[in-house]
Amino acid sequence: VLLQKTPLLGRLRDDNKAATWNTPFGSAKLIRDLKRKDEVNGRTYEWGYPNQDLIELKIDSTHFNSSRDMVLGIVDYLDEIMWLISFLSRKYIWWYRIDIDGPIKIYGNPHMMKHNRKNRDDEHSHDLLIDLKAFRATESQTLFDNFRNSPIKGKILSLIQYLLITYTDSFFEHELAISHITLEKLVHNFSGRKNIINDGKFKKIRRALKATLDEQKSVDLTPEELEQIKGKLPELQRCSYSERLKLLFTDIFHEISDSLESRATPDDLLNQIGELVSRRNKFIHRGETTDMKLAYRDVCFTRFMVGLWVLKLLDYPLDKINPLGHDLFGSTTK
Repeated sequence: VLLQKTPLLGRLRDDNKAATWNTPFGSAKLIRDLKRKDEVNGRTYEWGYPNQDLIELKIDSTHFNSSRDMVLGIVDYLDEIMWLISFLSRKYIWWYRIDIDGPIKIYGNPHMMKHNRKNRDDEHSHDLLIDLKAFRATESQTLFDNFRNSPIKGKILSLIQYLLITYTDSFFEHELAISHITLEKLVHNFSGRKNIINDGKFKKIRRALKATLDEQKSVDLTPEELEQIKGKLPELQRCSYSERLKLLFTDIFHEISDSLESRATPDDLLNQIGELVSRRNKFIHRGETTDMKLAYRDVCFTRFMVGLWVLKLLDYPLDKINPLGHDLFGSTTK
């Protein structure tokens, strides 16, 4: 399966430790520069794909009733798993050709190739969120299995698809806006605590507040103004966006404390959430971006946080992230 170039096959010289995993119909290996030798009628023929990124699939044909079923099964599997490979690569990666035993060729959807508009030179293996050696040695099987079998795959896919938009070559405010939207999707889907107190307690408080508003004489309010203020009371029950984010990431930041090294502490990152939300409110509600350096750090920080949660949802050990990853480094650079 021929792919676009992926930093998962980066500059590490440990090609013997390719990422491997089992698919529903056989084994898979993510490799570069496949070479083969075949003997036919006593002659040796060399063939391969020099300097080409690809997935080598070894298929048990008994899983399929026909060649057509096999092709459709492979294509469906690849179309889904490419989203995970893209997330891990920090850029759109898509397959564009399948060669079956050489002579049979199947071509992918060319429109997917157009998604990858990225042209900045930050696509190296040392920029990745995951530790590449750990991924190749032990974690690839877990990631691919958990992604394929996750009961919340739709929500994970949605986060990945939004996150990938922030890695395309676009104007900066577009990346900033999409990164904030992605973070909000994460909070909406996975933040367990939405209210400060339960409905029963809040009904009593709201009733008392309405009575106080009706009885107060210190401020002259029109009936319309009074009703508008009462209409705002339900908002008092909700947790702030900042607090919900902190609840989501308190344990995670402590789990990755070793990877932060001396650049930041978990408490530093939790405080940074409050600063990010303050700048986010000005950007979303007023269109203000006063400090581009801080805004760029916010993009890195939101991508870093969402990426961590995707890895958490896939049961990837967070103590095996890359301490020099682009978004982690960008999040903690003053």
